[in-house]
Amino acid sequence: TTHDAEPPPPPLAPAEDEAPEVASRRLAEEALASAVEFESLWVSDASVRGKINGEEAAARARAASGANTPRRRRGYQPTASDIEREELAASTAADAAHPAAALFEDPDFRLAKVASLYRFLKPAVTPRDVPNGCGDGGGVARALAARPAALHDLTPRDAARLLVHLRQKHGDAADLVDVVAAKDFEALLAPPPDRDDSDAAREARARARRLEAMAAAGGAMRTVTARVEARVGIDKSRVDIDENTGSTGDGRTQGGGKWTVGGTLKGTTTRADDLKVRFWNLWGGSSECRRAVTESPRGSVFRDPARMEAAVTRLDRYVPFIDVPMLLHRAPPLLEVDAATLVRRVAGLKIALRGGDLGAVLGLAPGLLLATADEADAAVAEVRREVKLAREERLQPPLRQGSAKEHRAVYEATMCIVKAGGAESLLKRAERKMKKKRVVLLTERTSPH
Repeated sequence: TTHDAEPPPPPLAPAEDEAPEVASRRLAEEALASAVEFESLWVSDASVRGKINGEEAAARARAASGANTPRRRRGYQPTASDIEREELAASTAADAAHPAAALFEDPDFRLAKVASLYRFLKPAVTPRDVPNGCGDGGGVARALAARPAALHDLTPRDAARLLVHLRQKHGDAADLVDVVAAKDFEALLAPPPDRDDSDAAREARARARRLEAMAAAGGAMRTVTARVEARVGIDKSRVDIDENTGSTGDGRTQGGGKWTVGGTLKGTTTRADDLKVRFWNLWGGSSECRRAVTESPRGSVFRDPARMEAAVTRLDRYVPFIDVPMLLHRAPPLLEVDAATLVRRVAGLKIALRGGDLGAVLGLAPGLLLATADEADAAVAEVRREVKLAREERLQPPLRQGSAKEHRAVYEATMCIVKAGGAESLLKRAERKMKKKRVVLLTERTSPH
């Protein structure tokens, strides 16, 4: 029996923060591909069908008895012994056939059963070297082809209980692919027995699970509260206003400095605590920051909150005129650069763009600090050349080199560039200066965010 069906489209690769409907559609497409693969094995491999219709058992019986029917010439009339052997083989096949063998003749039954079992069997039979989002590598189809009776005897609920039982039995570090594949996928036909407890026993288990969940939630809440208090630095004795010092209880203005921390009042009394709170507020709301954490290896700075907070406060100590929390959350790779290197790069940009507020430029283009000093100097030099050519085209008098007006004109042109195209557009000018390549013009407005 064949099943005429168009080959399914390739499954969708999972994206970061994949939506539930997208994941469901991807799994459905993978299940359909696995069902089609099993169908090809069913049609092309007689041994798969023989496990259901009993032909495999009949062939083993013939081989064991050594009474295989010899090939006869055309027109040969079978003898009584030939008829007896055929009847014995047919009886053996009928006895060994699956009770629901008639259902397996329906291709729709086979496709539907494979698709319903796919999402439960995929984690157990997919090799670990198969990338996520690339299907199961044919594991589900091969497992069901080895034990086709599982299409009828194994329900999705039994498959889920089987996986939970194997995980609890062999531990979290065990490779279930080897466990399930042992003895030609024999485990698929031996799910753990379903518990048949009384109502009182089930209610007791449910009550114990609720109490355990409540205790875990309470512990998690206490842990979160302690971490927040440690980061923010909440201390009732520090919140009270000291009449001698005249403290306002606002960490944004602590120390009476010229540069205050951005954002709203956060209930802190020191600049360092206010910087940390502002940084975590910005960091937690950025998908790019979450991606940096999930893609980082173990031991990375992105997985150590204390190192991240230290990087924020250390950099602010040297360059308070820059909104450090905003800078680091817009360009997470800067957290991996040491403070001394960042300060040297900021100093180089401050000398090159002395005509205005460097903090405003870096707020729009934090990627400038990821470039080398030579690239930044080449980009500013190219902007200075563009300003000179623009004034010549407008028949304006040239600006004296090194004058305050020239510095201001270069700064304003740089601000226009980063507003339109971010750090990428500005660094393209460094490529033109250093490699003689075309740059992104001022009129080409592209968002770097």
